Amino acid sequence: MKKVMAVIMALGLVAVMFSGFAMADPDMDVLDTPPLLPEYTSVTGTIVSIDEDTNLIDIEVEDGSPAKLVISEDTVYPFESEYTVGDTVTGFYLANAPMILIWPPQYTIAVLVVNPPEATFYKADRFQERDDGDGYLFNTENTFGFRVGEETEVILANGDDFSDGELAGRRLVVIYDVSTRSMPELATATKVIVLYEDAVHTPGDSGIVGIDLDVADMPIAVNGDGIVAPSAFMADDGVTVMVPLRAIAEALGLTVGWDGVTRSVLLDDAAVLSIGSPVYVIGGSELTIEGAPAPLLRNNFTYVPLSFFTIALELPNASVADGRIAVSNAEH
Repeated sequence: MKKVMAVIMALGLVAVMFSGFAMADPDMDVLDTPPLLPEYTSVTGTIVSIDEDTNLIDIEVEDGSPAKLVISEDTVYPFESEYTVGDTVTGFYLANAPMILIWPPQYTIAVLVVNPPEATFYKADRFQERDDGDGYLFNTENTFGFRVGEETEVILANGDDFSDGELAGRRLVVIYDVSTRSMPELATATKVIVLYEDAVHTPGDSGIVGIDLDVADMPIAVNGDGIVAPSAFMADDGVTVMVPLRAIAEALGLTVGWDGVTRSVLLDDAAVLSIGSPVYVIGGSELTIEGAPAPLLRNNFTYVPLSFFTIALELPNASVADGRIAVSNAEH
């Protein structure tokens, strides 16, 4: 038995040694800024009942579980607007919007797809230009791109012609019938619906929020709840959102420590960051967030790039959407 335990311990030591070598690989230490999370998440199901008084649709999702769709006067219908019990529908809702923690889950639907024509496809997301995009606009995950052709119909959510001229940076419903079998998938849209909101631009394909956002007055929400925190601001590079570290970290349940001698912040004994240094120590390994400013002090508060939470702490969401800054350590 002692020999068996000795072998297990030896193998464990070797595994730790090799994992250490892997973490020390310089190609693994420097992380590019990832693409933004999709603006919309969808749910598909069959209508079980409709409550016209409350504008609620009860559906049975494909896995058999129940869900409720909240329909409002702002809900957009890319195809038909009439639905009945037995119809299969797909509802798109904002991925970063706060949700009521009830069962069955309840989704406020921005776009409701009812009876799409055969061999017709659709995407709902925010679309941006890319430096190498060759005239295509791409979704936030860079998995799909479209361009406007001579026959493409471009309209507003209320059906009026879109005359603003600029589609880049906007939330869109893109409808198409033929696409390439490539990655990313490419298509010429047959119809584009421009959803109501101001355009938000990102530079190239970097995935960093653009300078036309006034983040100073934006509330900060953690896991859907607003928190009391110092104001965010745009860094000198004009594209990076800087947010107060302690207020957000503590709302996430992390313990925040400060070393005044080294001017460093310690998060839960797992993450160390130093004022003025672009190098973060995460679990004993170093990484940098390429292209992002280093942590800094402002009015005696430590600020970090918003992307710190998704890249360094690997949280599922840290983004600017719907007039607020949202950070979450849970999938919503």
